[in-house]
Amino acid sequence: MAAQRKISIKTPLAADQLLIRSATITERLGQPFEIEADLLSPDESVDFDSLLGKDVRLSIELDSGTRHFHAFIAGFAQLGRLGRYAIYRARAVPWLWFLSRNAIAASSRTRMSRTP
Repeated sequence: MAAQRKISIKTPLAADQLLIRSATITERLGQPFEIEADLLSPDESVDFDSLLGKDVRLSIELDSGTRHFHAFIAGFAQLGRLGRYAIYRARAVPWLWFLSRNAIAASSRTRMSRTP
């Protein structure tokens, strides 16, 4: 079944534990990409800690081949239910995003410590 999908996600969870309902991938020049995906799961009690900060791979089948996005879960929330499935929203970013957040935090601490 997974081989027929045009878009799929691989997470640390078991195969087919999270299925893509929709995904928006934002790419900008000079900025890290960002993925916001609505996911469906037959499990209403997905362990958020098993996903936050963990790597995922979003694969999209295109006419020219498969495009893979390797990212890390920066946010995860449960939105509700759709029939027998729980709906979750995941925000995934490249590792570089975390580094930029650390640089911003360090810069803010430096400015605050220099302020009289």
